Amino acid sequence: MSFFELFFELFSNSVDQCCKLKKAIHSKRNPVNNPWITDGIIDAIEHKNNLYLDWFKSKKNAVDTGNQILYENFSKYRHALKRIIKDQKAKYYKNKIEKTSGDIKKTWEVINQLRGKSKKATKPNFMIDGTVIIQRRLIANKFNEYFASLASNLNDKVNLDSTANVVNNSFRKFMPPPLEKSIFLEDCTEEEVAEIISKLENGKASDFPIRVIKNSPKF
Repeated sequence: MSFFELFFELFSNSVDQCCKLKKAIHSKRNPVNNPWITDGIIDAIEHKNNLYLDWFKSKKNAVDTGNQILYENFSKYRHALKRIIKDQKAKYYKNKIEKTSGDIKKTWEVINQLRGKSKKATKPNFMIDGTVIIQRRLIANKFNEYFASLASNLNDKVNLDSTANVVNNSFRKFMPPPLEKSIFLEDCTEEEVAEIISKLENGKASDFPIRVIKNSPKF
């Protein structure tokens, strides 16, 4: 194992142990799960939450009822928002049923979805050496190993008899004449590496979070 591979493995294990990957939030007020939740409704939900916080902050203790005017504003807004969401949901499914009119199968799919009995897609399992793998980086690395080894695996299948003469020849016969002058590169310094890391742009694709890499030189 090279020094870089050793460093990469050590760094990967440290990131996996100390940094948690963010997961997408899918709540009942999320348009991913409920397409009838529009941007306007999301803004209204946020406003309702702010009204609740204003009333909650007015409470002096757990048994205190707080500012009743603030509570009434929050309560009225909450009831109105519930009615809007309910109407929007009914409108959404009404349009879906109208679009599937004449197709009994699709109509029942919409009805079952409304009843909460629609079939949910099963997430695929990744089996590596008989073990179910869920780590994203490990899955990506295994895919990379597979595709990176395709060329070498194909070369191994080439008929060796047709290339026997080439294999027996010295590799020097296929090389150009040596150059009298060649380029020399000095080793990178810690300051150069730290400067390059500091110029990385946040949000760019990487095996590791860019912010984690930027903070690494400090340690």
